[in-house]
Amino acid sequence: MIELALNGMQKFYGASKILENITFDIQTSEKVGIIGRNGTGKSTILKIIAGIESNDGGSVILKKESTIGYLDQIPEYPKGYTVADVLNTAFKNQENIREELKELEGKMTDFSGKDLEIILKKYGELQQKFEHTGGYEIEEKLSKVCTGLNIGEKFKNNLFINLSGGEKTTVILGKILLQSPDILLLDEPSNHLDMEAVEWLEGFLKEYKGSALVVSHDRYFLDSVVTKIVEIEDMECETYNGNYSYYLKEKDRRMMLQFEAYEDQKKK
Repeated sequence: MIELALNGMQKFYGASKILENITFDIQTSEKVGIIGRNGTGKSTILKIIAGIESNDGGSVILKKESTIGYLDQIPEYPKGYTVADVLNTAFKNQENIREELKELEGKMTDFSGKDLEIILKKYGELQQKFEHTGGYEIEEKLSKVCTGLNIGEKFKNNLFINLSGGEKTTVILGKILLQSPDILLLDEPSNHLDMEAVEWLEGFLKEYKGSALVVSHDRYFLDSVVTKIVEIEDMECETYNGNYSYYLKEKDRRMMLQFEAYEDQKKK
């Protein structure tokens, strides 16, 4: 099933056209890499998909009710927020459901008959929702992501506002992974990670049930994670159904076919 589709998308900055006829799709659970020279508009594509910027032509179609996780800029948090507080904002929905469950538990002793039946029915629905959104797996997920990104117990107590730019980016990346959106938009996710954390992220993304669109210059990361490459060149895109190594071979093959066709045309 198609999770996201871009059809003939265009983008202008003033009178300058940046992107033209960007067309590709992402299937459910598919991991896609976007490559191209600096300044070709790769990050702009992510911002348009995330709704941060608008497109000036074509369409961007998301599957109904799909959620997006995108690390663009570091959001502001209250001055007293620790790293642990920021990470726990990923579970805001689950915490709201937990509070509703507690309220209903308090009401159960005050009602009987049909009123109690209504409360019990609502309680059961909320329990199912809590389970479906991973409410019973919060501690397990938090431990897994923090271990993988080297966010230790001591580091969790640091004030978020006092962290370096790279440290903040790592924490926000962790928060986004904990949110488990349907589509992850990752712009150079391995830039601020050590080798061990990069290897962990590769494994995490390969097992991730959602889809991912990754901008990266790290060919080894792309080889390990993605199964489709979208190359941005001369404002347009071309799709290659394989990892980065496949892309290199297939691009050479396509260029050779074009050259042969050009030579044949000259002869004619």
